[in-house]
Amino acid sequence: MSRLTFEEAAQSWFDHAARLVDLCYTALAEAEMKGTQKGLRDPRIVSAALLIRTISNVRATFALLEQALIVEARIMARSAVENLLWSAKLVQKGDEFVDQMIADELKSHDRRAKFIMSSLDSLPEPIAEMLQEVVGRLKTAPISPKGLVARTVAQDSVAGHAYLIYAQLSADAAHPSIDALRRYIEDDRKDGSITLNADSDVSHEEHLRTASYACMALTGVCVAFNQLSGPTAAGAEPLTRLADETLHLEVMSGLHSG
Repeated sequence: MSRLTFEEAAQSWFDHAARLVDLCYTALAEAEMKGTQKGLRDPRIVSAALLIRTISNVRATFALLEQALIVEARIMARSAVENLLWSAKLVQKGDEFVDQMIADELKSHDRRAKFIMSSLDSLPEPIAEMLQEVVGRLKTAPISPKGLVARTVAQDSVAGHAYLIYAQLSADAAHPSIDALRRYIEDDRKDGSITLNADSDVSHEEHLRTASYACMALTGVCVAFNQLSGPTAAGAEPLTRLADETLHLEVMSGLHSG
């Protein structure tokens, strides 16, 4: 089995992602999303929103890869992988995890309100009162504010392996870490010169791995959606075929051995 050239592999991943996106839209259209008393807190609704968000993230990943904006593409792929971690936990924990997501949202509001109050010497009285009211409401909310982090979401999850990918994309793209900033610096040890590059180099392998991470995440999020709200015809055999195609493409792209 001969390996694809970079150009062939890049185009194959692009085409594969397009088929995945089309299938995800079909699964969303086929799913019966009848309303319940849970409203927006229904795990099926949350799962659908996560799938739509992931579709957008993956489309953005490939648009950025076409422009050789590898850092930005990896940030979008990281978001897609994060959605996968959340989706897997949603399948596993259902309503319990939705409550944890709400608690995380409340914690975010709490942090922002307290930061505004502590960072400004004085606030107009109406604004100060409004912020105090927000903090007061959060203290008496039925769900206590509590933050969620990807590492804990990934624990004991069928998608836990994806956390390592998430962490790598965080370190080399999403955060301004030394690892991420090293992309823009060339250090010539022989003459001691340092060159700063406005455009970071993109290796063929990194381009293809970023594409594979995005497709892997979208496949997983669609599987989770299908489990919660299906099964749909689109999310059964066709999704399995595309998942197998992802593995085949990884081999053909030289990302791992068959």
